[in-house]
This record gives sequence, structure tokens and C-alpha cells, in this order.
Amino acid sequence: MKLRDIILETDFDKYRDKEQSLASEINNKFGGDPYVSMGEYAGGRSDDDPRKGKGFGSVTFRMRGEFKDSKWNQILDYVKSKGLDIQQESNYYDSEPGEREWFPKVDFHFNLNES
Repeated sequence: MKLRDIILETDFDKYRDKEQSLASEINNKFGGDPYVSMGEYAGGRSDDDPRKGKGFGSVTFRMRGEFKDSKWNQILDYVKSKGLDIQQESNYYDSEPGEREWFPKVDFHFNLNES
């Protein structure tokens, strides 16, 4: 298989509407300028693979700061209420001048048959 075929076979925009919708909902409710990305794990997984039938995603808050703990817990509860299984979360902001920045972020899994 040629690289061109692999690239064209992948649907990079498959979850675009869901990403934009979730980002808008979170921003309207909590602020923080969220960016949502979603994708799928590769197919052909064995039945005992925990990632079989799962997708992955993240919400990154593009703000220079952290949320108050009470608000962060509300955000996590909201993400869970959307049927997303939180894998990792960090209400942490840091920067290395001239290098990079770390923003508050929530990583999640979701069931493909429910998306």
C-alpha cells in the first residue's frame, strides 16, 4: 500500500462536528478557550485488547492559568456526563520562556459505537 493511499484512507475530519460542538459547549459553560481533538485507534485489534472499539480524545484549555478546584471538578463531571471515560487530567499551567507551555488538559476514551 502506498503512503498516499494510507493518507487518503484516513478520515481526519470524521469527528470535526463533535469536536467543535464539545468545545463550544465547554467554552460557553466554563470558559478557558478549549480545543478538542478526537480520533480512533487502529482496527484489527484482538478481542482482549482494551482499546478495541474505542476512540480517544482530549480537551486542552488554551489559557495561561489554572481553574479553581471547584470549577475543575465541575468540568470533569461535565466531560463524564457526555459519556467520555477520563483517562488522565491535569489542571496545571506552566511555561518555559522561549520553549513551550503546558495547559490544563483532559484526556479521554469513548466507545465508537456510541459516537
